[in-house]
Amino acid sequence: MKYSLTDRDATLVLQGDKLGLISTDVDVDPALGDRLQLDGAVYHFVDLQPLSPGGQVLLYEFHARR
Repeated sequence: MKYSLTDRDATLVLQGDKLGLISTDVDVDPALGDRLQLDGAVYHFVDLQPLSPGGQVLLYEFHARR
C-alpha cells in the first residue's frame, strides 16, 4: 500500500516508498538485508518488524524503498 500525503517527504518516508505486510504462510523468513520485487521494481527494506501478539509471529510489516 502507499503512504498517505501526511506521511511523506517531511519525515523518514519518501515518495515512492512502499509499506506492506508479508504473511508467515510463505517458507521464507524475511530479513532486513533482503530485497523485494513489486510490480517489476526491486526494493530494499528500510524497516522490517514482526507483528507478534502473544509471542507468535503472525505477519511482518515492512517499509521498502527502491
